[in-house]
Amino acid sequence: MSGKRIIRKLKDDDFDTFLGIWSRAYPGQVPGNFTKEMQWQKIDQWICANNENPTVNFYGCFQDENLVGGMILYDFKINLYSKYIVGCGGIGEVCVDLLHKKEHIAKDLMEFAHKHFYDRGYCMTCLYPFRPDFYVQMGYGVGNKMNQYQFEPNALPKGRKENISYLKLDDVKSLSECFNRYVKSTHGMILRSENNTFFKNMLNSMKVVGYWKDEKILGYLAFRMKRVEGGSWLQHNIHIMEFIYESHEVLLSLLTFLANQQDQVHRILYNTHDHDFHHLLKEPRSHGNERIFHIFQESNTQGVGIMYRLINVDRFFGLLSSHTFGDQNIKLKITIHDTFLAENSGSYIVHFQEGNPQMISAKDDYDVEMTLDIARFSSLVMGAINLKKLYQYGLIEISEKSLLRSLDRLFKTDDPPFTIEPF
Repeated sequence: MSGKRIIRKLKDDDFDTFLGIWSRAYPGQVPGNFTKEMQWQKIDQWICANNENPTVNFYGCFQDENLVGGMILYDFKINLYSKYIVGCGGIGEVCVDLLHKKEHIAKDLMEFAHKHFYDRGYCMTCLYPFRPDFYVQMGYGVGNKMNQYQFEPNALPKGRKENISYLKLDDVKSLSECFNRYVKSTHGMILRSENNTFFKNMLNSMKVVGYWKDEKILGYLAFRMKRVEGGSWLQHNIHIMEFIYESHEVLLSLLTFLANQQDQVHRILYNTHDHDFHHLLKEPRSHGNERIFHIFQESNTQGVGIMYRLINVDRFFGLLSSHTFGDQNIKLKITIHDTFLAENSGSYIVHFQEGNPQMISAKDDYDVEMTLDIARFSSLVMGAINLKKLYQYGLIEISEKSLLRSLDRLFKTDDPPFTIEPF
């Protein structure tokens, strides 16, 4: 029988035990030669973040005063609909001691995290799942898929390679400003503080080239050169780690830089939420030239990752009271099933006037009712799936089918969410 269990913020002397739990839970993240020196460096990094970065907090689950699980909670600012910056809770590195699996420790940690961010006034949380099905049961909706493109440099368009130079540590401020301008115009992106170490680490561990104009960085490309597996020392691939651009002119200049590496680079690997990138390539087929149906040939591989969850539906619509949801005029009853966060479950009446939402207390003043679970609703409002698809798949119930088109327009976003923040 389990003993007394509490969840609290980790103290400095808890991190040695936390490292052991984390490394056993995520052995794939542990270097093959994880020396004692490397372990203490990791612990020091965590302690520094926990004590000095107010947006990063480590929490542990203690049973009879013994640490049996933990997680990292992040205070993020996320862009919604390419216009609104709102608070969003990030949940990372949820880990449980192998000796205490199946004791609902992860469930307790997640319940704590949701209450933590709910009490801070946030309307949503996000995470990267180890197993998506586990988190769907906790109300998380699948986000936009990630695409990996592999192509030869000469498949890229070439223009004028201008205003490009290597970036240095002195450029951190300009780099951060460029990134956050992009965030403020891109649905799903998360702001980064200029004061954190992300960009310093990027510049220290990767090659970064930037596009300068009028003393501003308007785009940058961070990448690593890696030897081709099984190839000679002369064969390398470019792995793009981050690619930000504020205009098509900047994009073309940075692509020209990549195209010019064809004498030294075998292929370029690019991970992006952009499902249309293959239209830009002269040769859109991937490296394997695999046929997947009849004579359709593989252009990229895809994977699911980031997941989103609304933890306060009232607050979500309150924060977006000035947003125009599809210019629709409709009175909507939204009935949400949320078995993991009981206060979120129930019915909401929202009157949309020219798309602007207003929460109404009257129980019977609505034109149409839609019923779905919180995971699907979270994916819907983030634009990871449209309402018409949910209806086709039988994942949503609508009382008036004649209003399906209006409801679809109501929740349709200009673009699916782009969330590339690693946490």
